[in-house]
Amino acid sequence: MSPPLIRACKTIKKVEQVEWLVLLVLYITASKLVYFYIHLTLHIHITWIS
Repeated sequence: MSPPLIRACKTIKKVEQVEWLVLLVLYITASKLVYFYIHLTLHIHITWIS
């Protein structure tokens, strides 16, 4: 393998890691938002019922 190719592969690996990190952060944020939304909706329903 030529050095430029090795460098390119390393860069791609780094990009993949960053993408995974971004996806993970987005996933966690989305889950928290969904959880908060459900919690809020349930709270409103409980308040309305009682």
